[in-house]
Amino acid sequence: MEEFQTGFLVKNIGDGKLTAGGSGITESCESYFKELGYNEYVPFKEGMVIPGEVILDVLSAVMDAKVQQVEETFPDQTFTQNQVEALVSVIYNFGHIPDSLKEAISKNSNIKETWIHLSDSQAEKWPGLPKRREAEYILFSEGKYIDTSSKKEIQFASSTPFSDLINGKEPLK
Repeated sequence: MEEFQTGFLVKNIGDGKLTAGGSGITESCESYFKELGYNEYVPFKEGMVIPGEVILDVLSAVMDAKVQQVEETFPDQTFTQNQVEALVSVIYNFGHIPDSLKEAISKNSNIKETWIHLSDSQAEKWPGLPKRREAEYILFSEGKYIDTSSKKEIQFASSTPFSDLINGKEPLK
């Protein structure tokens, strides 16, 4: 009898990179798997299933590193949690804070225009990128999470642990 596995299915979602099923963890995160002792999941192979608890550990390590990168990029600035999360999203997608955005934030000048046009500089032009940049800017400037497909604000159930949401449990009402 074949064993049934639950977790995140590794696959190519069309961008040429292997991704662990919607978790945001890609093959570029393999060093975190190794660092945490999850060597059996490296290298990523299409079709492998990675348990949710492994993804949570890796995601936590990745996010901690990205937050540290925000702090190192802007050592003399204080940000709200939402602003940090928006900057982490930029780092996650670009690998760093682009110089143009760093300068705009440091000078508190033309932040919106600079942020919205970040996707213009990306080599691959995916249709969702301008929407993602806009959602990041709204999170940074207004503290609102926006569903980029509907442009509606997302309300989170603050009493639902992230691990429950990632493991498919319904948000607490």
